[in-house]
Amino acid sequence: MLLRKIGDSGIMTIQQKLMIACMKAEISQTELAKRLEMSQPSLSQRIKTGKFTEKELIKIGEALGAKYYSGFVFPDGEKIE
Repeated sequence: MLLRKIGDSGIMTIQQKLMIACMKAEISQTELAKRLEMSQPSLSQRIKTGKFTEKELIKIGEALGAKYYSGFVFPDGEKIE
């Protein structure tokens, strides 16, 4: 099972959630960018700032093969929140 919480605050950042979700989905940031129809540098910059709309996060979840809900739920029931 992946770590649910990281850092001093005990709450993962969106950057940490996306990194772990990509590892779980076994895809690179480059592959995620392709699935989202954007350049890898553009996605990398967006991840760095952590600024995504709810609609964008839902699309990212779909690209990962997961469901977005302020975290990620995978078909096997594992959650990253």
